[in-house]
Amino acid sequence: MTDFFRPPETECPWCGRGNVAWAGEWGGAANLFAARLLDRCTRRLIRLRLRCRVCHRTFPHVHALSRTVAGYHGCHRDFARDLVAGRVSLADWKASQNEYDWLGAGIYFWEHAPARAWQWAREHYGSDGAVVAVAVRLGRCLDLADTTFTALLRRAYEDTVRVYESSGARLPRNGGREFKLRKLDRLVVDRLTEITDPPGGVYYQTVRCPFEEGDPAYEGAMIKAQSHVQVAVRDKACIASRIFLVGSEGGDR
Repeated sequence: MTDFFRPPETECPWCGRGNVAWAGEWGGAANLFAARLLDRCTRRLIRLRLRCRVCHRTFPHVHALSRTVAGYHGCHRDFARDLVAGRVSLADWKASQNEYDWLGAGIYFWEHAPARAWQWAREHYGSDGAVVAVAVRLGRCLDLADTTFTALLRRAYEDTVRVYESSGARLPRNGGREFKLRKLDRLVVDRLTEITDPPGGVYYQTVRCPFEEGDPAYEGAMIKAQSHVQVAVRDKACIASRIFLVGSEGGDR
């Protein structure tokens, strides 16, 4: 079997062993081929032609479908196995509530970055670290890579300052090595999402932001070695029900 059709190097969530084969032999390899082919076909945007009701001329327009990304989550291997085997449901998957979380409360994923997820898992859990992968539909996304949403963030910050000044409280700051403790960012993002949330519900289902992190990739580089895009999921309906283990090499084959 060629590398293209070779099963990923992963472990069984039931017994913990890593010697796996395709379920259904060649059927699994065929499904892998079909998945990769469909992925290439569906990456493109839909091209449309629109007609002006005033001048009646037509023109090309590009419409982007709702985005779905691959999310990688570093965690303890026992939790990873329980998720994959269905012993822990999506409903039981708790959102991170740390005061320094960069994008507010949510379940955090590294977007299309399995190797970075493995780095984080090893840093926090050592040899007991693991990574799971899911498809995340961004839905109504507070995308802080877009100036539309960073403008909203500015207004939320100004509102937060007024609240703290009126109460006499001290506004928290970002800090720590490379400003990894994002207490202020967490506060402002939570303020914005709370303002926009309807009573008893969630408006922004996900929060997304790119981050520069780590040492320069090389001498004089402006590119950081651990830069990534992170997604915090606020609405679990955006997480696909199928959850997969990711091999320790940091990706699938």
